[in-house]
Order: sequence, then C-alpha cells, then structure tokens
Amino acid sequence: PLIAAADKALDYLALRLCDTAWASAHADIAYYFKAPLAFLLADRKEEAAAIFARLTPFLPHGGSQSDNVAYAAAYPHYPLLWAEQAAVRLGDTHTASLCDDAMRKWHDRSGAGIVKSGDCDLFASAMLTSNALAFGRLEEAKH
Repeated sequence: PLIAAADKALDYLALRLCDTAWASAHADIAYYFKAPLAFLLADRKEEAAAIFARLTPFLPHGGSQSDNVAYAAAYPHYPLLWAEQAAVRLGDTHTASLCDDAMRKWHDRSGAGIVKSGDCDLFASAMLTSNALAFGRLEEAKH
C-alpha cells in the first residue's frame, strides 16, 4: 500500500510539474526543487529530467526570489542542495558543479553554515555537510 500511495502521489505531481500551462502559472523554485530527486528515487528518470529542466532556470537565484519566505529570507541556498543531488544522479556535472560552487559560499570564517543575514545556523551547517558529502569531500564534511 505504501508504494502504491507514493506512485499515486508522483503521478499527481507529474501531471502538474510536467505540464507547460501549469508550470507557466507557477514560476517559483519552491514548486520544483525537491521533485526531481523524488522521481529519481522512484526510478522515474524521464520525469525527473523533465522537471529538472523546469528547475534549472531558477538556480542562479536559488530561493531568493521565491514567494516562500523561508527560502527568500533565510535559506536561498536550500533549493541548491536538492538541485545538486538531482544533478549528480542525472549525470549533469555542469549544473552539479554550479550548485556546489554556490553552496560553498554560505559559511563564515570558522566554516559554520550561515543564513542570508550572515548569522551562523545549525541547519545551514548541516546543508554544508550534506553538500560536501554529495561530492565525496569527507574531510570538509567533518568540519
């Protein structure tokens, strides 16, 4: 029953996220950034790639232009973490590298993760650790 429910949820999302008319009315990274990884984890690579293509135009700004206040105000780099994970799994090394470069800028002098205001933050630090692990940088992840 759990797999069937997950498949039904992905079917619902695919109808919207892969639809050009729906996408044109929903121009916000918040709608797209987690979806490619969800589809990849369900072995639905074609849909993941299509949704990833919708996501990539938003990546230069991360979540800074999102209507979601958490991404716009504190964590504009959070969507990049999800995007890079999908890019790595899709074999898109160029986009993965761009996301990695952007993510690596979100730290203070001690290496702690920071939010948009410049304050250190545990969640932002966890994002940097996850980012380092995605690229096999174990020593960086330990700091």
